Amino acid sequence: MPDHVGLAEAALLDCYACGVHALHLVTLRPGAPVAVLGSGAIGQTLGQVAGAAGHPVSLLGHRAATLDVALRAGAASTTWDTSTAAGRHARDEAVGTFPVVFDAAGSGDSLAESLRLVAPGGDVVVLGVYPTAPSFDPHLAYQREAAVRWSNSYGACVDGVPDFRRARDLLVAGAVDAAALITHRLPLARLPDGFRALADRDAGAVKVMVTSGGEET
Repeated sequence: MPDHVGLAEAALLDCYACGVHALHLVTLRPGAPVAVLGSGAIGQTLGQVAGAAGHPVSLLGHRAATLDVALRAGAASTTWDTSTAAGRHARDEAVGTFPVVFDAAGSGDSLAESLRLVAPGGDVVVLGVYPTAPSFDPHLAYQREAAVRWSNSYGACVDGVPDFRRARDLLVAGAVDAAALITHRLPLARLPDGFRALADRDAGAVKVMVTSGGEET
């Protein structure tokens, strides 16, 4: 890594590589909008990667604090807080309009939500890992003629170039902003506090970085 990239920022490269891999699994016309479900580290790094490729990103989540981070970090051009009536209304207005929907949430209903949002003939790309088998309406999937793609980590998706290398190049060029996604920096002695921050829906934790030093934010 060049000197201008910090080690804490470089530590997010695996998340960015997952986003690079997912984006390259589908074909999108230039400037086509995409939806991303999930405002955690995977959803937001993917949002930055898609934005760097020129795609307007609508990011859906249910934590206002992390959605605010997404806007500040350039991970989304629009956010919808689905815990609110206004957010759910905006989501419902967009049903069936996105050529590609990325499910980075991996919740029990996120696949069903993705199939509602995807346009006819579009793609749903699943990055999230479901804790239990997801449920969805097969009749809606038939109507949409949607393809569901499964995106497992990263590899070499296009022309034999490793996704991790592409992610590194984005970070080095400043096309993505890893520092903005590190919402908490804690020394190793405060590791339990890091887990508590992740569990607190109001803390706005996207990426909690634990270091051996004493830097804290």
